[in-house]
Amino acid sequence: MTNKELVESFASGAVEGYGSHLTIRQDILYSYAMPIAKRLEGGGFQISNAMRALGGNPVSQTTSTHIGLAHYYCKPSVLVDMVKVTQ
Repeated sequence: MTNKELVESFASGAVEGYGSHLTIRQDILYSYAMPIAKRLEGGGFQISNAMRALGGNPVSQTTSTHIGLAHYYCKPSVLVDMVKVTQ
């Protein structure tokens, strides 16, 4: 599965999936081990702003690309400094 397909699957409700350094685990989308997007109860998404184009501090080029895909496909969304994972 390509990263684009994986992010589209996450946006559509998938709770599991694996791509190139991109993973869906339940309601969280991870780039490597960093949570970059979260599905919210009631609809919508939280998206990390950890890329220069979204006003944050970039982590890596690959993670910035992953965040860009999430920002494009996961709507409606709010940008946050850090996507919080609760156990």
